[in-house]
Amino acid sequence: MSFMFSLDPFVVSLAYGEGKRLLKVTIPLELSAPEVDARIKGNSQVVNDSSLILLSIKVF
Repeated sequence: MSFMFSLDPFVVSLAYGEGKRLLKVTIPLELSAPEVDARIKGNSQVVNDSSLILLSIKVF
């Protein structure tokens, strides 16, 4: 059985390409146990920031 948690959708500006490239993302996370849900919710800003940093350095 898997447990899911979806981050709120957000828009990322991609790095360097010609013109402006935006990416709208919704990230679902598969959790190992239902207790992890509370930890993710408590740290959702950290998870969102990490996702934003990771995606914003991608080149299209």
